[in-house]
Amino acid sequence: MKILNIELNINSLEKNQLIDITMEIKQKVIDSHIENGMVQIFVPHTTAAVTVNENTDQDVRHDLLKGLNSVFPNRQDYRHYEGNSDAHLKSSVIGNHQTIFIEEN
Repeated sequence: MKILNIELNINSLEKNQLIDITMEIKQKVIDSHIENGMVQIFVPHTTAAVTVNENTDQDVRHDLLKGLNSVFPNRQDYRHYEGNSDAHLKSSVIGNHQTIFIEEN
């Protein structure tokens, strides 16, 4: 079994943002020459998350962010001193890892 560990540095421009990393992941898989296996995507930051979703309709991004902000608004009565408790809640609910299967790339 071949194991490849690659790090991507992704920077956000907004407080709440969905960033499509599909092409970066796809290129890393192609460059690795792995045809069958798994890609483990892990986000180590406690205020970031990773999810799998369609990217054909931009309204899905809008609605996902709107829904998350509705359920987890940035509230003044949160106690976390950095003022980003809503980001911690969103990250905890969505999760910090995904497993993607590769078949005959």
